[in-house]
Amino acid sequence: TQELLDLPTHERTTALARCWARKEACLKATGTGLANGLTHPYVSTHPTPPTIPGHHLTDLPTPPHHQAALATLTT
Repeated sequence: TQELLDLPTHERTTALARCWARKEACLKATGTGLANGLTHPYVSTHPTPPTIPGHHLTDLPTPPHHQAALATLTT
């Protein structure tokens, strides 16, 4: 996405892993998996997770070069 391309090259791998961990957490929380595509919900590549209606999204501590996230439903 453009958000990744706007980052310096050396930050892209971490940002992509962060985004993927968040996306996977949200899709698992709802149980929808990939059936509805990857566009929604928007989970961002930025260091702080966005507010997502119906979810509580948290980045988890990890060893260097790893990313993890937890999503729980709030509704």
